[in-house]
Formats: sequence, structure tokens, C-alpha cells
Amino acid sequence: MLEAGTNSPDGIGNGQQASPKERAAGQSVGEAVVIAYYDRRLNGDNSRDPLIATGRVIKGKLSSRKRAGQLDIFIETRKVREAPLGNLVGAIGEFCDDSTMPEVSSHLYLVNGGFGETFINGNRVGLSALVYDGSREIDFHPVSEDEASFNGWMRVSAFLQSEETREIARQFVTDAMTSGLLARAINNFHDPRLRASALPANFSINRFCELRELKPDIVLDLNSSKRATL
Repeated sequence: MLEAGTNSPDGIGNGQQASPKERAAGQSVGEAVVIAYYDRRLNGDNSRDPLIATGRVIKGKLSSRKRAGQLDIFIETRKVREAPLGNLVGAIGEFCDDSTMPEVSSHLYLVNGGFGETFINGNRVGLSALVYDGSREIDFHPVSEDEASFNGWMRVSAFLQSEETREIARQFVTDAMTSGLLARAINNFHDPRLRASALPANFSINRFCELRELKPDIVLDLNSSKRATL
């Protein structure tokens, strides 16, 4: 996990979190993060049709096939020479900013078994399932609200069935469900030994993302005829 006080993208992914680092050998082009809500009142039955955090596209982008109004999850293109964990934290910046860091640092978890990968047209993409067990009444905001906003919590079934869902996000959530990745993360969350806070309390995700944006994105090919970003 992140060392306390480490806000530089160059300080991320240097062995603190084993699972994302293990994926570095087959370097991905980006990271897709599915954040599941853990409801303690369900007595462990959280994985059948979990609630997940969702975003809403505000500004469309042709290069990533985004249209304004679409439902989305938290997907971030990797920066040049970026480590997997730095890419994951960049994607978390699509979910929250510093204003909710006290809640996020106490209730958002990396969980053993919640890291995997998938492919988009031959491009390797890191796929991570994180678990949140805090208040759903929190007014979350991404670090940058120019392109997206927080949409709230939805059942996976509703997200997958909605005509408003971005197709690439639908694929990532489907893969997280069918592979068992999401269920493993939720079920392993029961054991405190298998989870760790995703971000330390004094971490500034705003500063991290500000520094991260100074680096260029890698480019990828989403449809074999056009270079694009996630």
C-alpha cells in the first residue's frame, strides 16, 4: 500500500502493494476500478448483486468513445513509465478528492484476491475490485469534475442493463463478475488480515493527480484502426 505522506506518482508502486506490482511484467495500458459497497447488515451476502460506485460522463471524448450522460466506472489510462499502483490511484482520483479523504482513508480497502486483468481488443487492462464500507450519504467528487461526476451507487444488474452505460465499462464490470474477481474481494473483506486501507489518512489525492497529469498518457488502439485513450 502507499507509504504515509507519499503524494508523488514516482513514489507509487515500488513494492508496497504486491498484487498490482506482480502485473507489471505484462504491462497494462490502463486500470479499471470497480468499487463495491459492503453492507454489514446483509450478514455476508454482499456479493450476489453488489452495489457499486458509478460515475456520469459530463464531457464526451472521441478518443475514448465517451458520450456525455453515459454511466461509467473509474477507468484511467496509464501514464508513460507508470507503475501499476500509481495507475490504480489515478483511477481512484476519478472517484474522490481531498474533501472526502477522511472517510475514504478509513473505509476504502484493497483486498487480497481483488486484482486481475482483462483485455480490450488485445490491450491488457488492469482490473481491480476495491471495497468501501463507509457512508453512502457522502457527497463524493472526482479530483477533476471537468469530464465526469459521481453518480451514486447502483446494483451491478441495473448498471449492466442500463442503456446509458458506457460499453467499455459494461465489459469491465461483466468481467469482474464472471471471473469471480468482485465476489472474491467482497468475501475476503470479512478477514481483516486480507485487507488494507487503499490510501493513508494524510494522503493528498488532489496533489497526486496534479503531479501525475504532468506526465503523458501512453497511447493504445481500441479498434485496430485508431489510437485512443481509455
